[in-house]
Amino acid sequence: MTQLELCNVALAHLGQARIAAIGDANASARACDLHYEPVLKEVLRSHRWNFAVKRHNASLVWMDLDGFSDDSGGIQVDQGSPHGLATGDRIHIRNNTSQKGLNGSWSVTVADSTAFILDEAVFTETGLTEDGEFVKVPKFGWSYQFDLPEDCLRVLEVNDSEAGDWISEEWVVEGRKLLTNASTLRLVYIRDLESDEALTDSLFAQAFALKLAVALSETIRGTTNKTSDLLTAYQNVTAPLARRVDANEGRRRKGLLPFNSLALRARRHGGPFRP
Repeated sequence: MTQLELCNVALAHLGQARIAAIGDANASARACDLHYEPVLKEVLRSHRWNFAVKRHNASLVWMDLDGFSDDSGGIQVDQGSPHGLATGDRIHIRNNTSQKGLNGSWSVTVADSTAFILDEAVFTETGLTEDGEFVKVPKFGWSYQFDLPEDCLRVLEVNDSEAGDWISEEWVVEGRKLLTNASTLRLVYIRDLESDEALTDSLFAQAFALKLAVALSETIRGTTNKTSDLLTAYQNVTAPLARRVDANEGRRRKGLLPFNSLALRARRHGGPFRP
């Protein structure tokens, strides 16, 4: 179903006339234009909808270190190209062969757009080879960070670790960053849909149209008994049915728990595990 068709289904729930286009100059069309995308995102985030699941692989993007010089507050790194850092950021350096003491994590102070200082760093070895590479990392708590894909609405799995999995806490989402201790990323997520993208899952479309009708009702008519009835139908009938059918079409087969997992250790000790 198209955006226009879904809006007209939602309006039909309210007993409102159909609209010819989202851009029409009337209250119903303006309400549809206002609420369509926010409500769509809300319903998409509410469940692991199979049709909206997407997979993404990523590796850290390491930048070559181009040159070093001594500085009163540390060691200055002269990149010769924009580094994209800000004062207070933290980076991780690896593969520097001449100054191995620089390999590791450092807070930085920005000198200019192409140079920064490794705070409190000192040269520990003779000789200097302009090699090694660096990547920006979280300030504390996690080893690495990745930008989420632009169309990511909700993260489901990271490197086979699912959201809400109490057995493994290997990642966290903060803003549009995913923080993890892994240097590679296998991501499964719910993707955003383009506003003009047709919905092919009929049960999802029905659930979404009903939730959209709730939002339209409050804008066009104000909160009424009809609004409450539509919300109840969405929460108790239509949405649960759509989620149940969708889940049965994509139920994931779980493997055996690792021998040393928290779950098995708790079972062996007869209660919550205490390290």
